[in-house]
Amino acid sequence: MDTVFNIITALFALVIALVASGIAIRVFDKYLFPTVDFADHLSGGNGAVGKVVAAIIVMTFFTAAWVMAAPPDYNRYDAQFRKWGKWEFGRTVDWRHFKAQGLTESLLNPGLCSHVGACGVMQFMPATAVAMGVTNRFDAKQSIRGGIKYDKRLWDQFTAPRPKLDRLAFTFMAYNAGLGNVLIWQKQAVAAGVNPNLFETLKPWVWKEPRGYVERSRRWYARLKRNKRWTG
Repeated sequence: MDTVFNIITALFALVIALVASGIAIRVFDKYLFPTVDFADHLSGGNGAVGKVVAAIIVMTFFTAAWVMAAPPDYNRYDAQFRKWGKWEFGRTVDWRHFKAQGLTESLLNPGLCSHVGACGVMQFMPATAVAMGVTNRFDAKQSIRGGIKYDKRLWDQFTAPRPKLDRLAFTFMAYNAGLGNVLIWQKQAVAAGVNPNLFETLKPWVWKEPRGYVERSRRWYARLKRNKRWTG
């Protein structure tokens, strides 16, 4: 099905590019080169050939722009997220939450490195990678396995009663900002007389980045649930 979808998408892009080419040529001739027939000029006097050449040039531009603007293949690595999500969490947590986390981390790009040196699909720092048994941070399978393993280790730290989605939010905050910082925020919430075990009530003490990290992961998860093609 993916092959058929890609073919249809490519044909649609080609049609759009052809239509845009014709419009662009008329714009060039009328507004940018009012004294020169753009298509004719390209061919050295042969108007028909010039129009084809102009169409190819403009079509190439629009096709390249279309390809660059197209989203990455978010349908990758489903088997790995499903396998290791169920291995570590059983049926407690939908594996798509971890795929949403991977999308938040790197858009599933195994070659991505951040400015602080975190690399791979799940954006491992070197020391954490070693601790989770990840020998190659750029290996997507290792990264996903290690990332979900790390999630489970963090999940097990948050045992106080709370809704499952809040427990997952605390897990993801700790993944992003460090367990120690989450514990500090909880202490600050307790000192203020606020429930320290809910994401919404803890927000005032949470840094902007981990707060946004949880919210983006939730949006990705909702998107994955809506679009079955992305969820395997």
